[in-house]
Amino acid sequence: MKKTFLVIGLLSLLSIPTSLSAQNTLKQAAVKHLDTKSNYLMTTGVSHYIAPMIMTAAEMRKEQGGNLGKFELVIYGEAVKVFYKNPKAKDLLKQAKKANVDIILCEFALKKFEISKNDLSKQLKYVDNAFKYSLNAQREGYIALGL
Repeated sequence: MKKTFLVIGLLSLLSIPTSLSAQNTLKQAAVKHLDTKSNYLMTTGVSHYIAPMIMTAAEMRKEQGGNLGKFELVIYGEAVKVFYKNPKAKDLLKQAKKANVDIILCEFALKKFEISKNDLSKQLKYVDNAFKYSLNAQREGYIALGL
């Protein structure tokens, strides 16, 4: 019986450094995560969501400063029309530039609505397929939100 208590006591003592080591490792990982920049991606096919999304990015950049990595806004569907011959486009692009937001349009949607990239701002970027791009970005660690 005494041997059993002795063995249990020794095993308990041996597990303390391992437990403390695991806690330190978790703390180090948490600090490292806070020190890394997070990249964000938001997607929408709804044109009136674009301005609030840019505003959200601007607020996050103001709060997080240098800890905020890339912020991309991917536009698909009918929402791509906002950037074609629309007076609101200049204001949206100005806000996006100020907030350091990349606006990316889905080429699939542009083709569907017969909009040429030549008729759009040079500030815009493009991807073949908004959904595929979003999924790949998430696989690369982006924090994504679709609206």
